[in-house]
Amino acid sequence: MVLDRTKFIREWAKYSKSVVSDSDCKKICNLKGLDDDMFQVVVDVFWHIDADRSGSISADELEKGLACVGFNQTKAQYQQRLKKFDVDNNGMLDLVEFARLCQDCMADCSDKTQREKLLTALKTFDKKNVGYLTAEQVVQILAELGNEKIGLEDAKIIVKEADKNKDGKLQIEEFADFLLQDSPVQKKGGKK
Repeated sequence: MVLDRTKFIREWAKYSKSVVSDSDCKKICNLKGLDDDMFQVVVDVFWHIDADRSGSISADELEKGLACVGFNQTKAQYQQRLKKFDVDNNGMLDLVEFARLCQDCMADCSDKTQREKLLTALKTFDKKNVGYLTAEQVVQILAELGNEKIGLEDAKIIVKEADKNKDGKLQIEEFADFLLQDSPVQKKGGKK
């Protein structure tokens, strides 16, 4: 059964004694990337965080609320996050702004999970448990990850490019970051 998001928002606003404009209701209902279950969770978390029932979340409410659900950041990080999503610059987050913040948080968590999985996979190639990878291992890893086969010289170039601390060794973390980054061509808006 598909959730009637508009009805859900209207019932939530009535129950929580909050005001949600028709425009904001439409914006929140049309947000991409939130399935119905996540949509309900976002609205419910907003309602719980909005302690004074103003229909907006202050920096203090955001900090207390997100800390309760496992986001442990500094006061400055909460302020920065609030500022990033406070589109109308009123120092508060309305429901739409909060939903966008939640999407960003979920993306952060997803990226961190992806990195952790990649690190675990890459560590299996470190047979001697030395904490770094050789160019030969890069060739093997890329072949096993389904990329086209590259030669040893290309692997040496990758090792040099990904070696951020310039110690001449490709730490597993450096290679994971290298694999997860956008290529310079993508960053410039070009194609691979």
